[in-house]
Order: sequence, then structure tokens, then C-alpha cells
Amino acid sequence: MLDKDTLNRIRLTRRAAETLSNARAKLGPAFGRQLARLESSIRAAMTLCREAGGPEALHELARLEVVWREIHGEPAVRLH
Repeated sequence: MLDKDTLNRIRLTRRAAETLSNARAKLGPAFGRQLARLESSIRAAMTLCREAGGPEALHELARLEVVWREIHGEPAVRLH
């Protein structure tokens, strides 16, 4: 089970990734730089979710995986 602080950090990471994914067209060349900064945070959050288990962590993991695919231009179905 994730503690509240860790879960909040994971959610912030996911929201940042969603925002970046939605802003791709506006950022243009800056998109690559922002993506590089965010990728390690997304991977770390996904790892935390896998290690913690539990319904909240698995739900956040699914949401992070969808955003990860969208950022990389892969088709993804929104699970949330």
C-alpha cells in the first residue's frame, strides 16, 4: 500500500505527463527536452506502483502506462 505522500507524487508525475502529452503541438522542438526530463520520473513512478501493489497503486500504474504510450505516439485507450 502506498503512503499518501508517495501516492500524491505519483499522481503529480502522471498529471505532468498528461499535460505534456496534450501540449505536444504547442511546444514543438521544446517537447523533446521536456519529455527527456519527465521520462525518468514516469519510470520511477511506474516502478513504485509495481512494487507497492494494492488497488490505488495499480490504478495509477494503468493511468501512467496510458500516458507513457500517448507521449511516445503509440495508440492507447484511456482507462480513466
